[in-house]
Amino acid sequence: MDWPPFPIGYGILLNERYQFPMDMALVRARLDTKRQLFVDNHMIAHTQGVVRETHATKDHPDNPIFAPHVLYPEYICPDPQHGWRLYYNNSGILLHVAYSSDGIEWQRPELNVFDTSVAPKESVPAGPNNVVGFGQAHGLFFEPDDPDPQRRWKLILMPSKHTRVQRHQPWKYSGLADNRGGTIDGPKSTWQYGLGLATLRRDGFASLNADEDGGLVITRPFIFEGKGDLFVNADVSRDGELRVAVVDEDGAEELQHFGRDDSSAISRDTTRMQVQWAQRDSLAEFKDRYVRLTFHLRSARLYSFWIE
Repeated sequence: MDWPPFPIGYGILLNERYQFPMDMALVRARLDTKRQLFVDNHMIAHTQGVVRETHATKDHPDNPIFAPHVLYPEYICPDPQHGWRLYYNNSGILLHVAYSSDGIEWQRPELNVFDTSVAPKESVPAGPNNVVGFGQAHGLFFEPDDPDPQRRWKLILMPSKHTRVQRHQPWKYSGLADNRGGTIDGPKSTWQYGLGLATLRRDGFASLNADEDGGLVITRPFIFEGKGDLFVNADVSRDGELRVAVVDEDGAEELQHFGRDDSSAISRDTTRMQVQWAQRDSLAEFKDRYVRLTFHLRSARLYSFWIE
């Protein structure tokens, strides 16, 4: 092969078709109960009449939703007591916490757990003392078996002579917000940063779309770990439909009672809809047997499927 110059040549080296010269449509898979997205062809053996569309997030109309108190939003997560919890740096030195019941309106609590006198005065904002540490957060550990409930959550901060480890109520990672808020007019020293919110449909990174002429998607052969309840996330027009057939591994022939015409038609926008057939409610009878699914779409977007 005549290798073209950089960067095309390196692209060939990284091309999966050259690294793994096999037909992935024939490779068996094992599915757990997690959602199978269509951001790539991992579970796809064959398509016809469908195109992949990637989707962008939508900015909240009230952005920035928390400003100018926020300089560097770091962690946002569910909070069992307040709803949501946000850790952020102000002036790049002090680490603060804020609470929200809906993820949009935020309050700064009066905590008084950190002595702000050790920090430069210009880095201490007016208002409630919601400072929990000195520096930037570099990680979080959750140890549910710690006998002391106050020590189960540990926040790691950038090394500093003022660094402290503060422990708060349990929370988990989440990805609801970023720092898109603020203005960028004038010198950078005058910029005001804030917390911005962007939303995306569940599993909405990409979809497989079919127009009014219809299309189909056939999966790789798989066995599943769940009980057999099949669900889809799809946006189907009123004049469209989504039906699912179960086909055999080798010939993609429809299996008895699980054909396209046996499938209940889905004609709505839903992020969680169970697929059923006229005489069958689930895939339970195919447990430990390799099968494929064929999705028949018309005027529809298919985002994901999964088996519980």
